[in-house]
Amino acid sequence: MIRSILRLRPRPDGAPQVLDFYERREILARALSEGGCAGAELHLRLPDRDEVVVSALWKSVADYESWTKSTGRATEVGDLEELLAPESLPLESGDLYEVVACLPEEDA
Repeated sequence: MIRSILRLRPRPDGAPQVLDFYERREILARALSEGGCAGAELHLRLPDRDEVVVSALWKSVADYESWTKSTGRATEVGDLEELLAPESLPLESGDLYEVVACLPEEDA
């Protein structure tokens, strides 16, 4: 399994717009439905709420690469870049990590 981590730096006070962008476009749900993605999450850094992190679990590097090269994603990247701070641009693919150990999640 592979974990992708994408760090997004929104414009000042722009984190809600980035989160709304992901929700309106159903990006996480689409990643799950298009295959290869086993789970995805959005994270908001505390306490400053100045960074959004998108993480996803993929069955393989090939599955992640297929997602990053999908036709709809290119348009979304361009639209998303309009919400990000200039120092975050251009938006690249996320960092990839091999999952080498995992414990089951416990109910919080």
